[in-house]
Amino acid sequence: MNLLVKKTIFYTCCLCFFLSNSGPVFGARSIRIPFRYVQSFIILEVNLEGIIPLKLIFDTGAEHHLLFESKYTDIFKDIYSREVKVLGSDLQQEMNAWVTKPLNLFIEGMGDVSLPLLVLQKPVTGVSEIIGEEIHGILSAAHFKNYFIEINYSSHIILLHEKLKEEKLKKYESCSMHLYRNKPYITVEMKTQEDNTAVKLNLLVDTGAGLSLLIYTGHQTNVTLPAQLVPGKLGSGIGGLINGYVGRTKSFDFCAFQFPELLTYFQELDTELMEREKDRKQGIIGNQILERFRVIFDYNHSVVYFKSIKNYNAQLRFDRSGITCLAGGPLLKNFYVSHLVDNSPAANAGIKEGDLILKLNSTGADYLNLNTIQRRLSNKEGKRIRLKVLREGKKLEFTFTLKDLL
Repeated sequence: MNLLVKKTIFYTCCLCFFLSNSGPVFGARSIRIPFRYVQSFIILEVNLEGIIPLKLIFDTGAEHHLLFESKYTDIFKDIYSREVKVLGSDLQQEMNAWVTKPLNLFIEGMGDVSLPLLVLQKPVTGVSEIIGEEIHGILSAAHFKNYFIEINYSSHIILLHEKLKEEKLKKYESCSMHLYRNKPYITVEMKTQEDNTAVKLNLLVDTGAGLSLLIYTGHQTNVTLPAQLVPGKLGSGIGGLINGYVGRTKSFDFCAFQFPELLTYFQELDTELMEREKDRKQGIIGNQILERFRVIFDYNHSVVYFKSIKNYNAQLRFDRSGITCLAGGPLLKNFYVSHLVDNSPAANAGIKEGDLILKLNSTGADYLNLNTIQRRLSNKEGKRIRLKVLREGKKLEFTFTLKDLL
């Protein structure tokens, strides 16, 4: 199913290493930074040292700034100061990275900012394959923590305010947050389908995650899984694709907001690191929930403000085909079936992992993107899908009907 397309864990959201924090940012009283919103990720188009254009994910769930490969910084002489290890949200495998000396990063609306970067020594491409365009790294929101950080998802604007009037904040619901390694956490209350007892959880508020809600399970937590679950790939981690399940929680509440039957992702974690982290973090709130609000982070006073849109708790769209697609090939314009759910409409029709999509209904692959594919495969139950694929040099056509998997 299309769990990887929009509903994915951004693997760098839980970087675990120790570096001194970047300095505060100073500038105009209010700064407007435009972004593109692709596959539920906030993408900033920036420029490194005036010569290298980069696409970075704006991430409240990352402690530091990160580039996914070193070819962009290897061209600079004597740029690396030391070596560290990073650990992704799979909480299982570390990778070596270089720490750079401060580099100039031009951010539209702000100008040049001097930042040290972490640069992975071994390239990782999983995020680009999930989003469907080349993504070069992440920009930690913690660098802007001396501002009120306002994210307007509908207008695709990040606003950095030195001050905010109380009259404006009165229109928002305030929620206490606590900071750990410059990352914001809030306490929520959740009930699963099988257990009517409410469980309180500490969750990372993570703009670097293109999913709705991820809950860690295992012997360290007391979360009961819903009765109906669909197995799938939750995202891309340093160690590869992350396995897990998708279901619907009976209720999910935070601040003054309630979400019934919320689409929720579950990842079983029993690693040593999870044992150490279990009291601080039991999961992630991602952009598919946050986009239902205008959000303001006040790091200095440990408060996050939410102003909801109309019908903020309407049910999220979910795949009804059983197909997960990834982008690959030149310019990431090829779309492959990377995973199939057993006994799903697509699997029963004869689709196989590795098939290259040539046409979806009447639209050829040249006019498709991952978002279009995901939306069509999560259309209404009963919708007929025609899929033309290339398999081992042969063109094959399949037809199936969408049905609810949850």
